[in-house]
Amino acid sequence: MKNSVQHFLACFIALIPLIYLGIIWDHLPATVPTHFDIYGKPNDYSSRSSLWLIMGFLSLISIGVYFLVFYINKIDPKRANQGVPSGMRNIARGTTVFISLLGILMLRSSLHPEQIDNLRFVPTLIGLLFLFLGNYLYRVRPNYFIGFKLPWTLSSNYNWKKTHQLAGILWFLGGLFIAILSFWNFLLDRLFLPIVLIIVIVPIAYSFSLFLRRNDIPEYFDEENKREENS
Repeated sequence: MKNSVQHFLACFIALIPLIYLGIIWDHLPATVPTHFDIYGKPNDYSSRSSLWLIMGFLSLISIGVYFLVFYINKIDPKRANQGVPSGMRNIARGTTVFISLLGILMLRSSLHPEQIDNLRFVPTLIGLLFLFLGNYLYRVRPNYFIGFKLPWTLSSNYNWKKTHQLAGILWFLGGLFIAILSFWNFLLDRLFLPIVLIIVIVPIAYSFSLFLRRNDIPEYFDEENKREENS
């Protein structure tokens, strides 16, 4: 598929919440929920006009993330003169779809307040997003924008590769657990934050441990790093 067609589809998907808002505008109540807790229950309300700002912001974020990832090689010194791997492009596409789904669910809750429980699937979507990202995280090559951008990962391709291999597994499993636990609020309430902390902190700690053991790992300093050291 040509890039121009992919870009058009991505922008269209990103704008779906705004299009949907225009369609249902006359049917919305004067006051609508605009903020929700982790379980999808509303905890703040505003004028329906604020939905234009919220949906517009979501669309801009979605489009911005998509094009940032799609053309990351144009602005990232580590990716200069290199193509963007399909895994990173899939991350861009998946994030665009995820943000649009959140916007649509939010608008549905505003249109049908009596069906507000439909937002209970938001934690499920968050879990599926982690799962999706984990499936591609190990394919992300060294760059300054996406992934675990630590001093130790950016200074060694070996460290980057090993860190993101572990992170990919943890994010996939963590997302799977969150998606399953989302059907039991009492479990999600206790385990959501610990799961997120584990999938973030463990890869960072592992990356640092590799750095500390760098002189004991023959592969740690790859050819690229050796060239940089000799330059």
